[in-house]
Amino acid sequence: MKKIRDQSKVLSSPVGNLKYYEKPGWLLLPAIYFLGLQPLLLFLVPLVRYDEFRLPAVDSTFLLTLSASAWRNLFITFFGIRAGLKLLQRDQDAAVVTQRYLVFSLLSSVFLLLLPFVIPFHSFLRKPIRMELAQGFFEAALILVLWTIYAFLSAQSARNEAVGRTDQNAAGLGWKSWSARGCIGLILVGSGLSLAALFTKPLDIFEAAWDGDAGAVRKFVRAGVDVNSTTSKGNSPLHLAQTSEIVEFILSTGSQVKESYLVSSFDLLDLSGFVQKLRLGSNAVSLALRSQLSATLLEKVSNAQIPVEDLRLDLIEELNRFIVTGHSWPDETFPGMALSKSTSDLRGRITSSLDMIRLNRLLLDDAFPAQIGRTGIDIRNALRETPLHLAAFDARLAVSASLIEHGASVNTTNRFGLTPLDHALFGKSKGRKGDFDSVIALLESKGAKANSLALVNSRIEKVDWTERMFSACRKCWFELLALRKSIAALQTKDVHEKV
Repeated sequence: MKKIRDQSKVLSSPVGNLKYYEKPGWLLLPAIYFLGLQPLLLFLVPLVRYDEFRLPAVDSTFLLTLSASAWRNLFITFFGIRAGLKLLQRDQDAAVVTQRYLVFSLLSSVFLLLLPFVIPFHSFLRKPIRMELAQGFFEAALILVLWTIYAFLSAQSARNEAVGRTDQNAAGLGWKSWSARGCIGLILVGSGLSLAALFTKPLDIFEAAWDGDAGAVRKFVRAGVDVNSTTSKGNSPLHLAQTSEIVEFILSTGSQVKESYLVSSFDLLDLSGFVQKLRLGSNAVSLALRSQLSATLLEKVSNAQIPVEDLRLDLIEELNRFIVTGHSWPDETFPGMALSKSTSDLRGRITSSLDMIRLNRLLLDDAFPAQIGRTGIDIRNALRETPLHLAAFDARLAVSASLIEHGASVNTTNRFGLTPLDHALFGKSKGRKGDFDSVIALLESKGAKANSLALVNSRIEKVDWTERMFSACRKCWFELLALRKSIAALQTKDVHEKV
């Protein structure tokens, strides 16, 4: 009786209506995948890992795409667990449930891959997110193909062992069914979108810098794009540069906007130290600056009883007048100063008044290296992070070395009081990809300092998949409400006009 009962167990093949006898143990491997590996890869790892490259871009469209991906992975995880339990229990519906799961997994991955192509998605992470979604599609397609091959071989083996059994429906294994045709169509569409993702061309200088495409960066600059232009989050192309070649080009080109070389309140990193150096007149730039100060301001600077904060606005005004007015700097002025690479390169090729303005600002940076943030090199984003902060965060060794060579400050702090070395140590502690040891050694060799790792962990903003998911839902909901109100207002206006 037991033998007859065992032989009566049948499963529907995921490739059609083929019936075959269940072979003991053949379902164990896919069950282990659905119950163990898949939840780990799709749910548990994204839940605990630190977001690797998405921090610089959190616009609503970007969050919408990532949110859809997070929700899909969550659903697929639990759907896969259900299929795995049925496989493990050798349930008669296991193959049907698994087939539905695999088809839904493939369909949802193709839908996600399509999103960044049909939705306006203008972000420097456009290509990376497309490639990430293409990777998810290939994983879903690969699992479907492996399951199909596995089921086919198991069915063949079951038929061979069933003595005298014939099955007229075995020919073709059901590949003419609508589901099989649909899966093949989805695989073709997904493959085409994946190729399109691979050959995504940068739309702006930010994408070009992030992709490491130096030729595209040059093309955008020749077209009139300023190298100090920024994204909505304040990131410049230098923040996003992936190669030292791009860094060298950006720094050698310089901004074409005069205002970008003016000193702001944020650029005065150490006002007390700046006033002290100005009083001493320790180099040619200090002396030239003192000679331009009005008698009243010079008297205030010399008076140690006046709080330095009371001098901030007046000094910023004088510094900017010094930068814009320009000076004829003889060669003998420079031997007594330690000039940065950017200053030395520019000194021999002054061709316009803008070059002179830029040289004056670079000389100020060289004369007060710890007191004034370097123009272009220590440019800040919305979080007050410099390009060196982000280069250390991503373990971009060549970029970090090039920035430091051009005079980037290794101890400058962001809005949370964190240095580039803090970012590198944080990345290493989280096990992120990259040669963090070399970046840390480089920063330490240049005198970089770090806070405690506990302080860093508490202050660095973590954008995990759950935050992206709910943040995107909130933003989309409010945007829909705003759109609904706008439509209602327009309809009301139309009614009043008709009346």
